[in-house]
Amino acid sequence: MAFTKASDLISKLIKRSSNSQLMFAIWIRRLWKEAVLEVFPKSSLTKAKFFRGGKLTIEVKSSAEAGELRLRERDLVESINSKAGKKVVKMLNFKVKF
Repeated sequence: MAFTKASDLISKLIKRSSNSQLMFAIWIRRLWKEAVLEVFPKSSLTKAKFFRGGKLTIEVKSSAEAGELRLRERDLVESINSKAGKKVVKMLNFKVKF
């Protein structure tokens, strides 16, 4: 029995959905959680807020955390895109939530 990659199944689901853009944005936000925990295991307080036009906006608790994540932006973007199976995220935007 051959296994199908989860990213392939999700892609099919997104295409079949009546609101595929919303489904796609939700999926990308979920991939952020996985990617950030791989790079920063203690950084569970971040939250992916928006995904539009290849830009993923991330809410963080402090400017220090935003700075740390900015230094690893390339790794995080590559991780998300690798999980997605294609280049979907082009850049990250960090917003500090007070």
